Amino acid sequence: MRADRDFVACGLDELSVGFGIFDSEQRLVSCNRAFQTLRDYPDGLCAPGTTLEAMLRFNAERGDFGPGTVEAQVAERLNEIDQSGAREIERQMSDGQILNISYRHLEGGGLLVAYEDKTEERLAQQALARSEERYALVAEAAEEAIYEWDIANDLFFSSPQLTKLTGRKTDAAGKRDWRWEEHVHPDDIET
Repeated sequence: MRADRDFVACGLDELSVGFGIFDSEQRLVSCNRAFQTLRDYPDGLCAPGTTLEAMLRFNAERGDFGPGTVEAQVAERLNEIDQSGAREIERQMSDGQILNISYRHLEGGGLLVAYEDKTEERLAQQALARSEERYALVAEAAEEAIYEWDIANDLFFSSPQLTKLTGRKTDAAGKRDWRWEEHVHPDDIET
């Protein structure tokens, strides 16, 4: 039986999502390695029996919650967790890491706390948004009509200049009520 528990613990340590399970008195029962590493908790803090309050105090003292008194920050977080049902927040840490943090109350009064690193995903989304903004500015500033036609899904995206040139509009989702072939000379259409 001990070997089975060790096997399960090893498997849970391979997860990229960190989780900590707390009992009805908010004492840590178990956590995986990612729970510790994602929050950069010292070894002793992730020992069974450590209170959620002690972990929140560590976070507050480290500056994770921004300005304010440690006591008020810890009390506020504990109250939010106690009063809410399932709760999910996204928080940027002082080192720039972006974590999705979720709290789930368990049957019998326990609590599951999970951490998932969203830094890479959010940075990619921000880079994509900047790229799309640059593309939109270039397309708007260009004198030429620019378009993209997703033929397989029949979605059509165009610059404002194409609308001026053809008088035909497309919506932001790429839908239109006209056909591109209407703007092609009949001799240029394959039959």
